[in-house]
Amino acid sequence: MTNPASQALNQPLNQFFNQQLNMSIRLGQLSMEHISRLAKLQLDIAKQYLQHSANTSTRVAAIQNPQDMAKVHQDLRDSLLDSVLGVSRNFYDMATQTQSEVNKLIEEQINAFNQSLAMNMDNAIKASPSIANMMMASLKSNIASTTSTMDNLSKAGKQVADFTDASIRAATVATVDAIKSSATLNIPRAT
Repeated sequence: MTNPASQALNQPLNQFFNQQLNMSIRLGQLSMEHISRLAKLQLDIAKQYLQHSANTSTRVAAIQNPQDMAKVHQDLRDSLLDSVLGVSRNFYDMATQTQSEVNKLIEEQINAFNQSLAMNMDNAIKASPSIANMMMASLKSNIASTTSTMDNLSKAGKQVADFTDASIRAATVATVDAIKSSATLNIPRAT
């Protein structure tokens, strides 16, 4: 026969281990989902590359004069640049999404742990009144402070991610515009 105090102590441990197991399973599922998305993206890139190669061969074979060669060169360079930037955007978006989902999972775990801890502390106080209420109040205050700090850090991380995303998108657009404008200056004109 177990006493209520030991049950009050064992129950939080069991809950904690179950939460950790569930988190591990969810993290594994999340990893597998993103790995399959990444594999699909890589296959799509390979298909695009093969299509681009076939189109390039066809266009190069159809060149009749130097002006056509300059035009084909510019078009191929522009399409390749757009393709590379599109791939990098897709990889970046996928990484950002994965990071966001993992952060959300971790936040859920921290919140669940804090709620469970507070509930179990209340149960421990009821089961063993000799525990000092002042110590429990201090511990609850520390948990609330930690939760608040984690929320603030999470918000700050999201702001940094949003700023980084906006900066990368702006840099991408600027790079594409600069390359296209410099490419336009180098094309020989037909006279």
